[in-house]
Amino acid sequence: MSKLIANAEMLSKLASVDKETMIVDGKGNLLGLFTPAEKTPPRLEPPITEELLRQAASKERGITTAELLAKLDELEKNR
Repeated sequence: MSKLIANAEMLSKLASVDKETMIVDGKGNLLGLFTPAEKTPPRLEPPITEELLRQAASKERGITTAELLAKLDELEKNR
């Protein structure tokens, strides 16, 4: 794991964080996630993976469940 040393301004901002928080740049691009060490609750959700971070930062539109089911039906009909 890498280490990044926070300056006083960043420490001041992070001091008020009480849950996992996205850190973004001035354009809203996701830089990473911050989880406070002293306030870390047991994880009830799956861990954040590189793939999830890539998807969150992507401008690509996903598809709905209905669209996925329609595509699967179409594939089944063309089988």
